[in-house]
Amino acid sequence: MSNIGVIGWQYAQQALGISIKTNTDTQDITWQQFTTDGPLAFLPLYDGFGSLVWYNTAENIRWLKSLSNEKLKQEIVQTFPAELVDFEVLATASFRLTRMHANRYFKGHVVLVGDAAHTINPLAGQGVNLGFKDVTALLQSLDKSTAKFGHQQALNAVNRQQWLTAYQSARRLDNGLMMSAMDSLYGVFSNDFPPFSIIRNLGLKLANRSGPLKKQALKYAMGITQ
Repeated sequence: MSNIGVIGWQYAQQALGISIKTNTDTQDITWQQFTTDGPLAFLPLYDGFGSLVWYNTAENIRWLKSLSNEKLKQEIVQTFPAELVDFEVLATASFRLTRMHANRYFKGHVVLVGDAAHTINPLAGQGVNLGFKDVTALLQSLDKSTAKFGHQQALNAVNRQQWLTAYQSARRLDNGLMMSAMDSLYGVFSNDFPPFSIIRNLGLKLANRSGPLKKQALKYAMGITQ
């Protein structure tokens, strides 16, 4: 509607979100298993509730969604790792996986943030974090302009163009890098070629023991700058 172009594509896979109620205490971690068919993930919520995410082909997702809750549970038990505790299926919803990046983040009186500006492969849950970073950068750019020119002058056409350009410069490259990193991560984990798998697993073990480097990477992923 704002006549802002986008670059992107739909991935070959879709995802099935499955709301569950566990019959034991809720696990306190999110885990994800990568397979050649796509990731399998568990996200704990509250009071024994949780959410499963099953990535697969569009055809298989349609078939899974057509099953009764009881039959779907049987398929989940056969496919998901043993870390998944006993549960009951409550509801399902499927969605397409799309990569989209706006060519620019503002035009006229329209400013794009979050999923309006970019959508990302959700396998690492970075979409919402990128949106939080967008909001922070936008507010910081506005605050700097307001401090320099005053509130009314910051909103005039010339100054508005400047701080919106600063917001776009601060976020567009960073968002693009994270989107490409998620594509690379998916490619690395969807490959089961034995030598490649050995190197990948060794790299993961080293990364897990990297101490400060690991902490810094986690802080960056969560949007923590301090």
